Amino acid sequence: MNETARGIRIDSYDYFGYLVPGMVTMLGFGTLLIYAMGCSTEACTALKALFTQKDTPSTTIIISGLVVFALLSYVMGHIAGTFSSMVYEKLFVKKVTQYPTNRLLNINLTSDEKWQLNVTRYFYLFFVTMQYVLVVLYSYRVEIDGVLPEEIKLFLVNHFGTDDVFILSVILLFVWLLAKIINEGLMSIPGQEGSPHLLIKWYQCFFLFFSLVFSLPMLLISLLLGKLLGMRDKFPVEFATKIKEKYNRIFSIDFETAKSTEVWWSLYWYVINRDNVVRARIDKFLSLYGFMRNLAFACWFTAVCISITHNNFASDMPAFQIITMGLLFCSIIFAVRFYYLYYNYYSKTIFRVFLYLDEVQPSSQPNLVLETESESESESESEPFSSSELTENESEQVETFPTTVQDEGSTSSSSNSDLENGVRS
Repeated sequence: MNETARGIRIDSYDYFGYLVPGMVTMLGFGTLLIYAMGCSTEACTALKALFTQKDTPSTTIIISGLVVFALLSYVMGHIAGTFSSMVYEKLFVKKVTQYPTNRLLNINLTSDEKWQLNVTRYFYLFFVTMQYVLVVLYSYRVEIDGVLPEEIKLFLVNHFGTDDVFILSVILLFVWLLAKIINEGLMSIPGQEGSPHLLIKWYQCFFLFFSLVFSLPMLLISLLLGKLLGMRDKFPVEFATKIKEKYNRIFSIDFETAKSTEVWWSLYWYVINRDNVVRARIDKFLSLYGFMRNLAFACWFTAVCISITHNNFASDMPAFQIITMGLLFCSIIFAVRFYYLYYNYYSKTIFRVFLYLDEVQPSSQPNLVLETESESESESESEPFSSSELTENESEQVETFPTTVQDEGSTSSSSNSDLENGVRS
């Protein structure tokens, strides 16, 4: 059934994609609220009375409180989704790992383009790494005495009221921002975009060294996970060439020179409007990776809030440190799961389906016979995630699209047999 007939529906993604991350984010805001109150005598007395009162609240009050909490969590889920898109898509995917199109389709780059790509990649990898490292350091109050001159420490402590770890974070982030501004300024000089001057490359070498020193653990982990989970695999050259040729043939546009957003939207709509079953599968992957992305940011944010509260309000409670580390670990796991779904399922499926459509007759693939509108609608409603909304990140991709539908546990093949085996679901 088309979207006009369906209208605007509340599906399971609204509950899992926004409500659950919103609840986790609300937990973080709750701890910040306690810290902001300063736990004065009056505030602590009020909180203690709230949780230790003998009289059971009425059912109306309980239901009203749950409704308000659910609404606030849903709103916070949307806010968390916005920031998670900025951090994990705009920074991590776009700047560090690069969009799947660049990897899967073996986009040819010049040596200067590869150099600038690595400069950007390691620069932002440092920023992403610092998001987690600083929370750990701050939570455990790691001292750095002797590292900084006493005058600098006293100046920052007197003017900002910070401890040693925060001083370190301020200095590192300031150097990071300054290096980024200088690099952007140098690259904006006319004639430097394609092949920068040797002096600029020497500066960028220092820039890379600085980034790698602080982000080496994260780099090694990402390389290991990418290899083990197949998140660095590419399509065979013959397979990628067929995708480009089909795009050129259908849209009469050169794939290599087409604008990335136009390539993405043309391929996406071409695929999802051809088959309701395929559309439901793609929407499912989109919703799943969006849920993981939002939850990763929510866990990180809550870890930051609990860390602040622990250091300034409950420093004698080591359980706060354990909770902080647990949330950070969950955030990393969810972030890895996000990229795994995004790269191995969502992106590869779209590429394969694009190449498969119109190439193999439905009669030769009995498991891919198109369903009626009523059948398709009932299946899409039974999916645990069926949102069809697009993230801001996807509108900028140069992506192209996958092939057919198999069981979810199957591994992604990178040979031309993908045309015969179909899309993995």
